Amino acid sequence: MIFYEELNEAEKLIKNGQLEQGEIILRNLLKKYPTSVNIQIELGHLLVRQEKTREEGKTLLEDLLDTKKRKDAMFILGQLEKINGNITLAQYYFKTLIGSKYNDNALIELGLIEKYLGNLETSKKYFEKISIKKDIEPENLYQFQSLLQRIFIEIKLENFKKAYLLFQQLLEFTELKKFKASDINQLNLYLKYKLNILTENDQEKIQTSYFLKQLIQYDETRAIEHIQLHLEANNQKKEHTRFFQTVDISNLYQLIVQKIQDLEPYNFSLCDKYLIDCEEIIGEVNNCKTNNVKVITFPNTKNIVTMYPIIKKEHIKRKILFNN
Repeated sequence: MIFYEELNEAEKLIKNGQLEQGEIILRNLLKKYPTSVNIQIELGHLLVRQEKTREEGKTLLEDLLDTKKRKDAMFILGQLEKINGNITLAQYYFKTLIGSKYNDNALIELGLIEKYLGNLETSKKYFEKISIKKDIEPENLYQFQSLLQRIFIEIKLENFKKAYLLFQQLLEFTELKKFKASDINQLNLYLKYKLNILTENDQEKIQTSYFLKQLIQYDETRAIEHIQLHLEANNQKKEHTRFFQTVDISNLYQLIVQKIQDLEPYNFSLCDKYLIDCEEIIGEVNNCKTNNVKVITFPNTKNIVTMYPIIKKEHIKRKILFNN
C-alpha cells in the first residue's frame, strides 16, 4: 500500500471500532514517516480516546501546536481538557478556534461547557451564533445541534412557547431522521402539554406512552414498576446494565428521591439527569459491579422517570468527550 492508502485503511478501521488494528497501522506509518503531521494528528486523536494511552496522545498533539495542524490539535486538546476537568484551558482552546474551519465545532463546545456550568444565558448566546441565520440549511449538523440545545435550555427556563417555536424549525432538518421517532414524539407532546394545546389524537398517543402518562399524572407505583425492568439486562443495548436481584427497588427509589432533593442535575436535555453514589454495590454494567446510579427526572422536578446502574467516571468522560 502507498502512504495514503494505508492512512485511509487506518481511518476506516478506527471508524468501525477496530481501534487496536488502526493504531498498529498508524504507529507503523509514523516509523516510516516520522515528520508527517497527518499521521501524528490521526494517531494523537486515536490515543486520547483510550484512557491507557491518553497522556501519550496529549503529548503528541501538543507537539503539533507549532505546525500546520495546530488548529486540528487544539480542537482535540480542548475536548481532552474537558475530560480532565480543566475547563478554563478547554475554553481557551475553543475560543481560539472561533473564526477558523472549526468555528461551529468550537461554538457548540463552548455552549455545552456553559450549559454544564449552569450559565444558561451565556450558553444560549453561543448556540444562537450558529442557528440564528437567515436561512435554515436542512443538512447543517451544527445548526441542528445548536437548535436542539436551545430547545432544551428554553424548557429548563420554562419558556415553553419559545421552545415550541424552535421545535417547529427543528422539523426541517434531515438529521432528525436519525432520531428515534418516540423521542421526537415525546418532545412534541411534552411542549404541547405545557402549552395546553393537546389534540384528541394527542391524548390517545399519551395513553400508549409510559413517559407521557407519567408526565401528565405522575404515579410513584408506576415509576417503581418501570424501574424494576432494570432487574434484567437489556441485551439489545450496547451497555448491559441491571440491578442485582437482591436490591429492593422500592427502598432504593425512596432513598434516591431523598438524595436528589437538594441536588442540581449534572446535565439535562428533555429530562434532568443525576448521578448518585450508593453506599453499597447495587448492580453491574457489562459485568462490572457498581454503586453508581443514573437518575432521570422530569424537567425542574424530582419526579423520577427511570434510573439504572452506571459506571460514573467512564460515563461522564464519554458523554463529555463525544457529546452522546
